[in-house]
Amino acid sequence: MFFSVRSRAPVRISFAGGGTDVSPYPEEKGGCVLSSTIDKYSFTTLKWNKKSNVIRLDSTHSDEVFLESIERAVFDGKYDLAKAVLLEIKPTQGLELFFRNDVPPKSGLGSSAAGFVSLLGAFNIALKQKLSIHEIAEMAFKLEREYLKVKGGKQDQFASAYGGINFIEFKKNETKVYPLKLKKEAIFELEKNLVMVYAADRNNRGQDVLKDQIKSVQTHKKQVMTALDESKQLAVEMKKALQKQKLNEFGELLHAGWMAKKKYSKFISTPFIDKLYTKARQAGALGGKITGAGGGGHMIFYCKPDTEIKVRKQLELMGAIPVPFAFEFQGLQTWNIGD
Repeated sequence: MFFSVRSRAPVRISFAGGGTDVSPYPEEKGGCVLSSTIDKYSFTTLKWNKKSNVIRLDSTHSDEVFLESIERAVFDGKYDLAKAVLLEIKPTQGLELFFRNDVPPKSGLGSSAAGFVSLLGAFNIALKQKLSIHEIAEMAFKLEREYLKVKGGKQDQFASAYGGINFIEFKKNETKVYPLKLKKEAIFELEKNLVMVYAADRNNRGQDVLKDQIKSVQTHKKQVMTALDESKQLAVEMKKALQKQKLNEFGELLHAGWMAKKKYSKFISTPFIDKLYTKARQAGALGGKITGAGGGGHMIFYCKPDTEIKVRKQLELMGAIPVPFAFEFQGLQTWNIGD
């Protein structure tokens, strides 16, 4: 047990079905999403401190924090994710945790879920818990909901833990992950023709979207229920389009999915996001969407072959920030870095 470990978990981009993993929809009707992890990560370094019971938290983005007693930890916006895991794990000796995130929080890429998965993965190897990646994903979801009271679905945790391009199904008491076995030509072409940009700060609009959606589902608001049903079906059709290597059809379905997603809540889009989307389509994008709950963060666009540079330049001229990426086919990774 007395050694140091490091871990990393990738963030994800969601192509279709987002929202159908948010309760109470999956319990009532069953949900599904199509998503992929990318080469942006949440890193954790865990080092045991044999000389002290103090817990030290540090990162590339925030000042260090010292915890004399984890039982008295307060959720105050400083390392709340780590505090949630520590309250659950209850380590019996001092340690140091260092965090690095390749994407900012509230950016629509599931960075908080990746952070939970990464930290739980580090403890999994350090304490020799022998949890499966599925169990780690379930625990990551549980801790974020129970300790941090964050409303949302399960797709982020499972995408990050498993890695790759996956079709994920959500039912009342079960989550199943189905990796897509695509031809390498389809993967190369998909990666080439996708453009991702950082559109705008989301702040807390994502939670506004989820609260609005949850309320609509609980009251069975017809427009929202119909949009969620449509989004679920589009995820199935999009999966088939990828498997058949019909990538232009994939792009058109991405557009249909965005039109459906905008019906979930009035907070999904903004005038600026709508303008970005319109200009991207005029420049050659077949379809696109916000990558998270909505209101800001990252956007992705699937472009007609060889128009992706034109689309990227147009979005950049409007103030969006291009974000290069590649698919990541490994999920949670942990390794020993010695004493």
